[in-house]
Amino acid sequence: MWTQVRLFLRSAVRPERHESHFGFHSIQYFLMAIRFLYPCYFDASLTRAGGRRVAKSLAVSAPNMAMISRAAKVCGIPVLAEERDAHHPAQWHKSGGRIQVEYAGSKEALLTKVAQKLGGK
Repeated sequence: MWTQVRLFLRSAVRPERHESHFGFHSIQYFLMAIRFLYPCYFDASLTRAGGRRVAKSLAVSAPNMAMISRAAKVCGIPVLAEERDAHHPAQWHKSGGRIQVEYAGSKEALLTKVAQKLGGK
């Protein structure tokens, strides 16, 4: 019986396969991922260990949610929500808010793209 359950679960979790121009990819490849952007990711006054996720040359001083939201929209990234009372887990004592966006690529690529628009580059 357990073998049947294991086989059922294994087949149920396996994603559908789609053929594309480049071959077969799982359906997860095509789905947009929901990502959260915190102002501390772009703060030039923080160190990498302190929460900054972009290069110092791309970081800005005192970023806020409005700046990040505007930069994401300029990049063509859909902004799903702005949560003003949220805070980064590592900085639980600061309430900087967070932006919820939808992006298909990696988070590092997303952060770099938004940071380039924040700095006016």
